[in-house]
Amino acid sequence: MNPPEFLGSQIGEDPQNFIDEVKKIFEVMHVTGNDQVELASYQLKDVAHIWYTQWKESRGTNVAPITWDCFSETFLDKFFP
Repeated sequence: MNPPEFLGSQIGEDPQNFIDEVKKIFEVMHVTGNDQVELASYQLKDVAHIWYTQWKESRGTNVAPITWDCFSETFLDKFFP
């Protein structure tokens, strides 16, 4: 499997496609829970990686782990045109 990368700075990048493709991989590989967010965030590069790092840090330390639904909704809010 070749998971997609998402840079957040390229013309024509499709954030919904990124979410859909990594979700397909999660289903095939039976990835669940917090592992989904960790694996998806690993594929974020450049601007998208900076955004994720800052967003994650801004949540603080005494908060519940980031769920897939929270990540995907926030990601799409940020990067969907």
